[in-house]
Amino acid sequence: MSPKLWIVIVAVFYIKLTICCESLSECPPTCFCCHQGLKLNMTCLPGTVQTMDWVVSKDILVEIYWTFSGLISIPGNLSEFEYLTDVVFAFNAIQTIPVGIFQGAEKLENLILRNNNITRLEHGCFSGLVELEVLDLSNNLISYLYMQPGVFTRSQLPKLQHILLQNNYLAVFEPCPLLMPLLQSVNFSSNNIAEFSNEMNFSILHLRGAPPGAVFIDFQHNQFKSINVRMFVQYGIQEIDQLWHFWSYSFDYRNNPFHCDCQIYKIARFGR
Repeated sequence: MSPKLWIVIVAVFYIKLTICCESLSECPPTCFCCHQGLKLNMTCLPGTVQTMDWVVSKDILVEIYWTFSGLISIPGNLSEFEYLTDVVFAFNAIQTIPVGIFQGAEKLENLILRNNNITRLEHGCFSGLVELEVLDLSNNLISYLYMQPGVFTRSQLPKLQHILLQNNYLAVFEPCPLLMPLLQSVNFSSNNIAEFSNEMNFSILHLRGAPPGAVFIDFQHNQFKSINVRMFVQYGIQEIDQLWHFWSYSFDYRNNPFHCDCQIYKIARFGR
């Protein structure tokens, strides 16, 4: 982050701090901290503070917004914040999500990690987030999700409803997020997805029943050139009529470099 940009961010944050927030006496000297009710807002000189051990009011905070601070890792003491429901570590430099980092954060409902440097997701990295509803990983450097099993599982994320993965570097689509029992939307837009894969041995028979259009999958601005029945064989679909299993899902494929052919025509005709 350029020094000028950081100065602007701090200036805006300072105005907000002085007008509508209570400052914290324990705030590190290189940070601006804003305590507003049960919410903590903070930003620090990039790279100067990497932990939250200094926070005194761990037993009352519900929301933490730590942004624009060059944070390179997720603080390891989140489990000490007993009532946390919202965590926003956006616009930082986080590279990984350590396995078990969220153990003890069972009440977390919204996890916002957009605009970081995360490259991959490991098996069990979201374990413990049994109440999580929104997971925002947009604008990162993620190139694949499923080389390790167990990233998105019903047992670890039983209440997950919205997954945001737009503006990453994904090249293939793996359907495992579709197994989430309460899923409402997945945003895969603005990646490099050109094909489907099935490393997790997904079967069309695993799909839950839901009203038509109950789940929205956004594939806009990717690299799909063709969609045909052969792409679905790996999911147990042999004939085009079997695509009715996807009746509960709405897909947006706009702004892809499609080559219109008979195969796409068959798919489009079936979906009418």
